[in-house]
Amino acid sequence: MRKTTRLKKKEDLPEWFELAKYEGVSELDTAGWYYQLSIRRNIYDNPISVHASDEEKRDSRYQSFLYALEAITQYGLFPSPDFSDSERLALFLLLQGCGSPSVRPLTCAGISMASWTIEQRPKMGLIKAAQTAYDSPSQLSLGGPAHITVDLRATDKQLKDDFEKWLRDCRREVERQARKRKFSETNFRDWACYQVLPCIDLLLWERYQGVQYTNSLLADSLFPDEVASDEKIRKTVKPTVNELLDLSTIAALGLQAQRSIDKPVKNRNEKS
Repeated sequence: MRKTTRLKKKEDLPEWFELAKYEGVSELDTAGWYYQLSIRRNIYDNPISVHASDEEKRDSRYQSFLYALEAITQYGLFPSPDFSDSERLALFLLLQGCGSPSVRPLTCAGISMASWTIEQRPKMGLIKAAQTAYDSPSQLSLGGPAHITVDLRATDKQLKDDFEKWLRDCRREVERQARKRKFSETNFRDWACYQVLPCIDLLLWERYQGVQYTNSLLADSLFPDEVASDEKIRKTVKPTVNELLDLSTIAALGLQAQRSIDKPVKNRNEKS
């Protein structure tokens, strides 16, 4: 097992790292934050590094990781697509595995994807569960989209009451609670002030290189005009980064972005 080298000096930072590459972060809206974070999250757990074996380098994930890493080193802030058209964002959400809106019909493609997911995850015991318990909730153990059956012969009130009960029990079982509030402009300003995107990129780079940046070095790099900001890295920046890279956070961002684009903007001069 390789010993991780701890880096403490500014000269140890990668040549490509410049805070100037992230100047547009304060202009990001919900869709923009979702786009920037989801791309980084897709490669964050990738275990492949510069020290990868020849066999690992042939893995498609390695090429995807290198492609994303190259874009990070070149741009810092990825050039965002035009998400003003809700269909474009819906397609991107679908490709990222987040579909939208939050309640939607189960399609044949969805059934096919669920079957593929079960086949690709034998270690989770899903195949065995499917063979021995035909009434096992589909996808529930993954904590992602859950498939249900709706009987339209029931009254609207009965459907709403039943769904509310099912949702409450389901969230308890998968231990995933919904956010109580939407992401706000205050959140976006905080994330920009905390320099979360450049921090994530440095953490990605250290994983790729097999090194570790000290909190002091991260503080000097992300907040060059501040003094003694090590505690800020440990107590604020890194916890925020961990929260933003959580799949449930990114999914919530994507769904909120879709709703904000689908919802027509009301003219301020228009009477309510």
